[in-house]
Amino acid sequence: MQRLPSPKLAWFSLSLFYMYQYILRVFPSIAEQELRNDLLLSAVDFSTLGAMYLYAYGGIQVPLGVIVDRLGLKKVALTAIILCILGAFLFYASSSLWHLQIGRLLMGIGSAPVFMCALKICSDYIPDGKRGIYMGATLAMGTLGALTSGNLVVILLDDHGWRYTILILGLLGILIIGLILFNIPKQINHSHKEFLNLETLKKVFKNKTVYAYGILGLGFFASLTAFTDLWGTAYLAKRYGIERSEAAAASMMMYIGLSIGSILLPWYFEKKNRLLVGFKLCMFVLTALFLAFILLPNLSFAGIKIIMFFMGMLSGSIMMVFTGAALHTTQETSGMTISIINTFNMFGGGILNQIIGISLYCFWDGTLNSSSVPQYSIQMFNKSFLFTFGSLFFICCMIALSLSSKMSKKQRKN
Repeated sequence: MQRLPSPKLAWFSLSLFYMYQYILRVFPSIAEQELRNDLLLSAVDFSTLGAMYLYAYGGIQVPLGVIVDRLGLKKVALTAIILCILGAFLFYASSSLWHLQIGRLLMGIGSAPVFMCALKICSDYIPDGKRGIYMGATLAMGTLGALTSGNLVVILLDDHGWRYTILILGLLGILIIGLILFNIPKQINHSHKEFLNLETLKKVFKNKTVYAYGILGLGFFASLTAFTDLWGTAYLAKRYGIERSEAAAASMMMYIGLSIGSILLPWYFEKKNRLLVGFKLCMFVLTALFLAFILLPNLSFAGIKIIMFFMGMLSGSIMMVFTGAALHTTQETSGMTISIINTFNMFGGGILNQIIGISLYCFWDGTLNSSSVPQYSIQMFNKSFLFTFGSLFFICCMIALSLSSKMSKKQRKN
């Protein structure tokens, strides 16, 4: 194994990249009104910007581990940050929806490897006893990116407009190129593994339980990817008549909850050996919180931020899904199983984004603003969220019960 001159600097460089890609990820949510007004985008059009990112991010997850092994962390990280920057520049120069979509595809592909690369540095080069802290800190850096992006992007939008804002964000990525060049060696852990192990893929794809965990994981993560990354800022600003910066900061409460829940929930339920109990409890509470979020019209702004915090915290149960799925696989297929479930989550999140956009179009009453851009009321948003998330959460509750019953039968046989 090649020795790193400074593992901490290598980790910091990739973690800073992870934070940066989160800022790019949530940009459309914050700039929703500018993008829709400037390019005359409907809800269906706008929903593709979230979907394209997630499709690209998810589509590369399965072969990603092998790609990193063959090319090395430095080549992958440099290629990834360049793709993110190119995506931002294409956004800046765009004159149509398809330009924006290609830009989001490039950002999604570029963002896909960074979390895994940062964790690989932790796993291979950070000593025992400190590894878990650095892994948790990696996720915290991403959360910090999501939290800081709201005010930062709003200030830039107000002063410079959406085009120059995304241009500035693209230029910031050049600083990360310098960090990667200086802090990560040319090649780490070179491997000559086959690009794809088809037999391993077949074993995983034939395991029906993997699909159940994939849908369950999507249920836990859907509220975060579909709401916070794309629709949350516009929804909260409209519901409470508040400034966009305040709405963006409020929607990020889910990320604060996520950073706590993704550590606390797996630790507690695995320690108590009650993983399936955790699935059921977290899924039912998440569903109840979602229904309160939508169906209680007189919720105060402070109250809805508290609900969003706990929804984000319960979204951290996604980490238990990976652990639970691994229990139904062999050591040979566990890594591929985790990659496929992550792909499932990202693709599913993209589909959910588009379903929300399509359902908004179906509930639309024909109202246009002065720029002839469709306008959607809170009632339309609520109907769309209730239809989309309500259906998903119901399915996931049934899956959680089914998995629990299946495991109980297995334990009785043993």
